[in-house]
Amino acid sequence: MLARNLSLPSNAARAARALLNARRLQIDLGVVERNDGPHYFAVVAGTGFDAQLMADTGLQAKRRWKSVAYLARAATSLSTIHSVPHRVIVDGTAHEIRAAMLLVLNCGKLSPGFLNLRRGLAPDDGWLDIVALDADGAFQGVSAVVELLLGGESKGRRVWWARGRAIRVEVPDGAARPVQLDGEVIGSTPFEARLLSSGLSVLVGPGFKAHR
Repeated sequence: MLARNLSLPSNAARAARALLNARRLQIDLGVVERNDGPHYFAVVAGTGFDAQLMADTGLQAKRRWKSVAYLARAATSLSTIHSVPHRVIVDGTAHEIRAAMLLVLNCGKLSPGFLNLRRGLAPDDGWLDIVALDADGAFQGVSAVVELLLGGESKGRRVWWARGRAIRVEVPDGAARPVQLDGEVIGSTPFEARLLSSGLSVLVGPGFKAHR
């Protein structure tokens, strides 16, 4: 996922050629502090439906099928999607929302390839963006995804956006939900994500447009 956000091809041979014309850039990172120390993410942290999919998808299926394994499980699990109350504290301001899935984004392009969220959301923009989808059942779940893809610039009926540099996510009813960082489950709610501005030096492809 990170390579795509840096305008680098996913194919190894093409990526090697692209690196011949690549340039160095400082991008942001997100960090989540857990009992065992800091955990970092370059693309996305999340809780809810997506994190549960990742927790339920076997390691062998992930290695063999990659994003296809998640899509297959998502298709069979969509009827079980449901929202619960969340408290999201963004730079000290609390928001009470309902969400079936909540993502803290450092990048705007997610797997699979057609998920390209919110214009201007980039790994060097100095912000973490938060998006929450409110849905119960398969029909509302599909509606929320369509709204996200077609109207990602503003808050809508089923999609909620915010932006900040320190984000705490709580599930007040006490039902802990899994938390994933860049596809790896690292624990459960609550969690707090913090921006590390210019925290990582990378090579970006010729097509990458810097935002700083």
